[in-house]
Amino acid sequence: MFIHRNTKRVGNKVYHSTLLMQSYREGKKVKHRTLANLSRWKPEQVEMLDAMLKGALLPAGEVILGPGRGYGALAAVREIARELGMVEALGEGKKASLTLLMAAARLIIQGSKSACSRWAHGQATEEILGMGPPTEDDLYSAMDWALANQVRIEDEIYSLRRKSERRETAPTLFLYDVTSSYLEGECNELAAYGYNRDKKRGKKQVLVGLLADSRGFPLSVEVFPGSTRDISTLTPRIEKLSTRFSAERVVLVGDEGLIKSAQVDEISEHGFSYITSISRPEIESLASRGVIQLSLFDKDLVEVREGSVRYILRRNPQRAEERRANRGERLAKALSQLAEEAKSLSSSQRKNPQKAKI
Repeated sequence: MFIHRNTKRVGNKVYHSTLLMQSYREGKKVKHRTLANLSRWKPEQVEMLDAMLKGALLPAGEVILGPGRGYGALAAVREIARELGMVEALGEGKKASLTLLMAAARLIIQGSKSACSRWAHGQATEEILGMGPPTEDDLYSAMDWALANQVRIEDEIYSLRRKSERRETAPTLFLYDVTSSYLEGECNELAAYGYNRDKKRGKKQVLVGLLADSRGFPLSVEVFPGSTRDISTLTPRIEKLSTRFSAERVVLVGDEGLIKSAQVDEISEHGFSYITSISRPEIESLASRGVIQLSLFDKDLVEVREGSVRYILRRNPQRAEERRANRGERLAKALSQLAEEAKSLSSSQRKNPQKAKI
């Protein structure tokens, strides 16, 4: 490549152009082609590029070629974390930056702490987080710091959320659910056998409870032993809402596996309300007592009251179609079995159709 400066006169006007060109061979002929028009560049910029192309600024032996450090993904996650208030909630210091780095790694690479350390060595951590690449021990140390500061961080995030939404009063609607995560190893103080949602038999697990606001923004998380029943994790959440978050009027949302009669009593003791689903046996019990009629499910939305409890009934067309298809499959299977039995009876001289049982 080389710089070509061209001067052209048109009438009384003189036009100057500066082009970046490349020589190439086509058969036995040497030709040139334009790669870029540098006419709008400053003269010093053109001179610098010309010197680089001629090797004047790149003495032999001083140029090291290799992959650059990643910037975009980590910088994007940090900016999102700043907008969500995570950076402010974590605070300053190396441990806070390491915690943010691990959160970013979970989004970008989903690997172990060792993998996170290897990945960080190829990232622009100094420019983005103000620290050098960490070791695996650094990350585990930051996890201990995050656990020790969890309450402070959660309270700060909760406060920042209220400020961002310009709330003068505490929110009233909270979402809560639990999940489990099975473990391949044995060395975990919370690992225990329990109801495994992943259908992994013989694997110990831990239980994770997540409390979120009405928009699904996480406010608090806690890990329980794997043998913990889902419903027993609700008590700490109620205490957290009534004390740490100073929530006076609360509507707690959970599925039927979380909110049962014992939990309903506990929720009521704190003056809270709840929203949950009801099971099929409960629906049948309500129907047998005359509280509801099954015909109500033919309508889009119906409200029925029994004492202080409100039941909101809604027809689910998708569920109705699933049950219709299920009944059709069962009927087809029964008819197929009947047809096979009839064929067997008609083709056998020893079987007595009168004594056949279906």
